Amino acid sequence: MTLRVSLVVLIAICSLARTAASQSSSNDAAACADAFERGQVERNDGKLLDARRDFLACAQDDCPAVVKAQCAKLHAELAQAVPSIVVSAKDKAGTDVPDVRLLVDGVPRGERLDGKPIELDPGEHRLRLEKAGSKPVEQTIVIAEGERARLVRFALPIGEAPPSTAPRSDAQGDEGLGLVLVGVGFGVAGAALIAGIVTGVIALEDGRPCLENEPKCDEEYIETHQPLAHASTACFAIAGAGAIVGVVGLTLYLTGSPSDSGRIGLTLRGAF
Repeated sequence: MTLRVSLVVLIAICSLARTAASQSSSNDAAACADAFERGQVERNDGKLLDARRDFLACAQDDCPAVVKAQCAKLHAELAQAVPSIVVSAKDKAGTDVPDVRLLVDGVPRGERLDGKPIELDPGEHRLRLEKAGSKPVEQTIVIAEGERARLVRFALPIGEAPPSTAPRSDAQGDEGLGLVLVGVGFGVAGAALIAGIVTGVIALEDGRPCLENEPKCDEEYIETHQPLAHASTACFAIAGAGAIVGVVGLTLYLTGSPSDSGRIGLTLRGAF
């Protein structure tokens, strides 16, 4: 009797175990099918991260072979389709600032930038960087499916801006000297030209008796009026020299190059 009871109990236990295993297998198959169906809907809605997670769930060994194969294939496709970004932050001096808090669409994604890609669903996202003692900065991006490791740069309103590159001191000196030469040269040239014209006209008028061989054109008359003609000639010479100085000054001001200006000045003086 005891042996018979033991056999009955053993048979009952095995039957219950087989029923439980069958029920568990049925539940696993249903869960795999649900994950497969849910993943397809999420993929069509652009929720690639959720879809990839569900396809991974139904690609496990305890899922039916057909479902497992399809889920594994779709999971591999999404591994390449899910886009990602790399966030970079710099201060005014262009130095990297890693100790900032990153939020994506209002959700914290880390307290420090580490240069690693951050996976996102395709579409529009709002990025925000926060740093103690500084005003938060935000940026809206639109990332496409399959866009991998896109660099998103932020400029933080902190730090010292690099000094602007100042012009060379010799160039500044040439420019200032050029302005002085332009003013002096053309000023002198203009005044001397006017003086030369006026004295030339007067000298020409005074020399008319000599040109027409009039009796009063004697040595005394020539000695009296000849200096005016010499003055006119000198004025024209001064006007030419002033013009050269003005041209050299203008060249110095425009180019700021002492070597080029010197060559131009020598060329002008030689030509004159």
